[in-house]
Amino acid sequence: MRKNLIAHVGETVHLNCTTSRDIPVDWKHDGSVIYVNDAIDESLRAKYSIDKPVSGHFMLVIKNVSGAEAGEYTCIDNAGFGPQLISYILTVTGNN
Repeated sequence: MRKNLIAHVGETVHLNCTTSRDIPVDWKHDGSVIYVNDAIDESLRAKYSIDKPVSGHFMLVIKNVSGAEAGEYTCIDNAGFGPQLISYILTVTGNN
């Protein structure tokens, strides 16, 4: 499934990924890993975080969005139970 989102510079964006069970997922931005093995790379923590409100939900939070965060975000099952779970195309509008 693919969804299109539009955000304005400076907003906080929430991208939701839901699994049928509490399996590990990876989040990628334009093919580069953001979140893997329940961790975000330390160099990315100022911009990205993960919210897991309930089992099986992995919400990627992008803070203070800018044009650099525009692109495709994918949530992928990394436990081998299936393929890509969801994809978002994020368009960022306004001045950087």
